[in-house]
Amino acid sequence: QVVCTQPRRVAAVTIAQRVAEESGQEVGGLVGYGVRFEDVSNQATTRIMYVTDGLLLREMMDDPLLSKYSVIMIDEAHERSLATDTLLGLLKKIQRRRQGLRLVISSATLEVDRLVAFFDSSSVRGKVAAAGVQHVSHTPAVISITSRVYPVQVHYLLQPCSDYVQAATQTVVDIHRADVPGDVLVFLTGRQSAPHVLVYGSECGSHMQPHTRHCIKTSPCGCWLWV
Repeated sequence: QVVCTQPRRVAAVTIAQRVAEESGQEVGGLVGYGVRFEDVSNQATTRIMYVTDGLLLREMMDDPLLSKYSVIMIDEAHERSLATDTLLGLLKKIQRRRQGLRLVISSATLEVDRLVAFFDSSSVRGKVAAAGVQHVSHTPAVISITSRVYPVQVHYLLQPCSDYVQAATQTVVDIHRADVPGDVLVFLTGRQSAPHVLVYGSECGSHMQPHTRHCIKTSPCGCWLWV
């Protein structure tokens, strides 16, 4: 069984839903997720689990070696939350006891050299040999995936704003009125800001001309997409 951790609840749920959809399965079958107070999985059929890092820590209280997982993936490791850092330290110890365990740590902005040095167990070979325990050296492999790079222009407000949500929505409306081709994706700090964007955006849309008025869609991650 494969488990992949996410730093936030909404990410674990939405990614599990997307992977299940891509696999042509229902959530809770081949692909499941587990968050606080909610477990959508089946012990007999689920092979890919998406959980929060805090939930995986809770599982370690009952199963310290996480024996039911053969592959453990820590996603978004660069966020360096308390739960994520604790997991990395405990997984290093677990890997010494479980030679067949595979760890995958992914991040877009992680300090790779430090992480490789942390998980490189070749330096403990002498101590383990002296204790009479069979040891297999684990030298981490680094895989770098190069993505497309697009030109980015950064614009700043000339004056501070009291309501960043309203300012962001007004900026999207201004871009839309300028008839710039393409869509606009707005990242917000939390789900609680999304309804305010919808209300303000709808008010602005009601004052537009019919031929320039378009619909507002929401993405699963809680951000808002204007088309």
